[in-house]
Amino acid sequence: MNGTYCLKINCKKNSKIPIGRLGRIEFKKGWYLYIGSASGGIEARVLRHLRKRKKLFWHLDHLLAAEGTGVEKIYFIQSEKRLECFISKMVSLVLKPVKGFGSSDCRCRGHLYLFPEDHLARVEDLLINKHRFKSFSNRDFIQKMGKKGLEIKPGAHRDFLAGKGNNKIG
Repeated sequence: MNGTYCLKINCKKNSKIPIGRLGRIEFKKGWYLYIGSASGGIEARVLRHLRKRKKLFWHLDHLLAAEGTGVEKIYFIQSEKRLECFISKMVSLVLKPVKGFGSSDCRCRGHLYLFPEDHLARVEDLLINKHRFKSFSNRDFIQKMGKKGLEIKPGAHRDFLAGKGNNKIG
């Protein structure tokens, strides 16, 4: 399934995190929204982002591998069109992005935003009600999208997120 996804990320403490070629970036404690797209399949891309153990490739990999950060919610929409820049530009009208984060393949200023809690509710409403994004917790996403057609073992999502075993859900 091709499309666009947004990840609601909780950064539980102030941190300076090395982000590839961007260098060390200071992340304030709070909620972030990352906007991305996947032409090779949203399921595989988001499942990769949810794992803690992985080769660090994308800017987001570096952030999510840091202690005290994690994805709390996933929003996505199936589409052959890449909507990430459109959504990012809408959000940038209200908030400043983390400069250069997640936007090395486009002309956007960035695809990661620090949000005050009250803004997140408005953005969630726009994504779900206006743009018809689907919404899942990370656990529900893993169980519903991770391995379609396979039985999910109780607690398997914790092993998957921790990168334990063979990273198979069922």
